[in-house]
Amino acid sequence: MGYFMMIKSRTTQIVGGVLLALFLIVGWGFGIIFPPSPKQHVVRIERGMNAEQIGARLKETGVIRSRIFFVWAAYWSGKQNRLGAGSFEFTGPKSTFTVLGTLLAQHSERAVLITEGSTVKDIAEVLSLAGMPAGLRFESVAAASEGFLFPDTYRFFESASAEEIADVMQKEFEEKIKSFEVDILASDRSQKDIVTMASIIEREVRTPRDKALVSGILWKRMREGMHLQVDATLFYVTGKASHELDGKDLESKSPYNTYEHKGLPPTPISSPGIESIRAAIHPVESAYFFYLSGSDGTTHYARTFDEHKKNKALYLK
Repeated sequence: MGYFMMIKSRTTQIVGGVLLALFLIVGWGFGIIFPPSPKQHVVRIERGMNAEQIGARLKETGVIRSRIFFVWAAYWSGKQNRLGAGSFEFTGPKSTFTVLGTLLAQHSERAVLITEGSTVKDIAEVLSLAGMPAGLRFESVAAASEGFLFPDTYRFFESASAEEIADVMQKEFEEKIKSFEVDILASDRSQKDIVTMASIIEREVRTPRDKALVSGILWKRMREGMHLQVDATLFYVTGKASHELDGKDLESKSPYNTYEHKGLPPTPISSPGIESIRAAIHPVESAYFFYLSGSDGTTHYARTFDEHKKNKALYLK
């Protein structure tokens, strides 16, 4: 009897040891025990990636300990086809189940409308209003891309990073500008100059006819060595509308003050649309040197400064 009891006790110890080992292996694999520390905190999951590919990406970046355990968890929960795409932030050690929950919670999409004439700051505000955390960093991330982010309606995952959004918008700009490459080359002007002029036109006037006429006026002023004297470039740095500008603003040394500095400002001042880009490339020549937008939004043109002053008296009330 003692012999069989000893065997039973020994068997119990072995089974217990095996179960403990399995528990430790499973707990270790799922990151429940001593979860891993990510090698990088922001991980990009591309649209269309399956659970196995996502698991491999997470394993590679140190977010999870085991690709196989991640895939098991995804399929066991029945969520393998609902894992989100986008950029996900993992700031510290997390179990596989917590990581899986993050991927499931942050894959809702947001539709955002970026209007023509928007600045990087405007875009950041639109993203924030859409409930996207990327709005907090977008202005600093995309500052160097001012003017080269195409205005359109986009759908982004809520978790999309500021870098990702800027990249998508810049690639869309690059795609749209392709149709103008030959014309830009024929104009003997750089793409940056064309886009900068287009960004000014976008903020100054509304209709295709006015855009083409104003383009002709502004390029002509530059040829004649005149200052552009565009209020929109001052609005870019002061936030003041034309009627709010004072003498101090007009005399400021900002490189965006086209009353003080000749030529184009150092960068675009907004995201121009197709019509404004087309107008910058194909200006309409006229006898006019001056223009203003009246109180009703109508653009009025003048050949001389005296005519321009009369227009101001008549239409700026």
